[in-house]
Amino acid sequence: RDGGQDSLTLESAARSILTTGSLRGEESVFFAQPGMRYVQFLLHIVFGDSDALLFAVGLLAVNLGVCVAALLVVRAGPRTPDRMAIGALLTLLLLLLVHAPQVTDLIRAAYPEYPTWGVGAVGLSLVAVSRGPRATVAAAALLAACLLLRTNQILGALLLVGISTAWALGPHRRAAFVGVGIFVLAALLPLLHNVYYGGRAVLFTTSAGINQLPFSDLLHLGSNDAAGIHLRQQLRGLAYLHPTYSYIGTKRYDIGTAGSSVWLQIAIHGLQILWIVAAVRIVQRWREVPVKTKLLMLAPIAYLAPHVVYDALVAYPRHIIIGYVAMGLVALYALTRPHERAERVVARESPPVAAEPVAG
Repeated sequence: RDGGQDSLTLESAARSILTTGSLRGEESVFFAQPGMRYVQFLLHIVFGDSDALLFAVGLLAVNLGVCVAALLVVRAGPRTPDRMAIGALLTLLLLLLVHAPQVTDLIRAAYPEYPTWGVGAVGLSLVAVSRGPRATVAAAALLAACLLLRTNQILGALLLVGISTAWALGPHRRAAFVGVGIFVLAALLPLLHNVYYGGRAVLFTTSAGINQLPFSDLLHLGSNDAAGIHLRQQLRGLAYLHPTYSYIGTKRYDIGTAGSSVWLQIAIHGLQILWIVAAVRIVQRWREVPVKTKLLMLAPIAYLAPHVVYDALVAYPRHIIIGYVAMGLVALYALTRPHERAERVVARESPPVAAEPVAG
């Protein structure tokens, strides 16, 4: 099966669930991504078969997720004019990202990545700003859902669940264990499906071994010109620096030549610049910045890193959008709450101001 056909495959699987009443979903052992066929099935049950309506619902859901995530981060920090301005700028860039024509085309085609852009955004924000037990469990559940929709997001999901669990172990130990339990059980669902219907112990999908650059080639980049070209192509793709080609099915085409890509360039490169600014400020004030903030800054790297090896250029830019959603949110968190620990220390150590006597 050619790459770039996931949306058609998963739509067919959703129809199979509808017509057969079986959760097998047209595959005894998953080849395509597991979760989206069930999401499509539910969307058809609720909203019918109108492609226009399903696109509108998908676009609205992504927008709501991104806006709620940004609002959670902004409201958690001090609402000073400069921080509100940073919040507005980064939210605008995130909305520009998900409204770029190349990205809305992916939502219209119902690629399995698009629900993760909203769901994953809210999950990341809950990890960043919430300290209650419900938020810990909710974040784990949302990130588990993203993993079922796109298993190549596993590094980002593991990092965020790890951060959430580590910070909840003290005050909310039970919630931390419940969250981890939910995440692990959800991650095992594809395995249970594959064993039950197909009799094979495949953890996620049989397509997991498909990659652009074999791991062994990474060890011989100096002597392997083809591997070096592929690696540079992948890195340019991850940074949205116009890799020279991509594929939809068997059709090869140049990337970035369409006029609509200018909006995606503005969004992605704007997010990159603000993330770098946030990283530089953290390095400059390394001892003042909480460990949690430093770890959260790694989230976009964790989401993008698998595609140094695994193909990022099939139906480009579908695989990199989640990384830039995460980049915008962690930059927003770091830039609006950069000296959280220092501010608490100053407030604790500052002597109280004596009240002036009232004249009279």
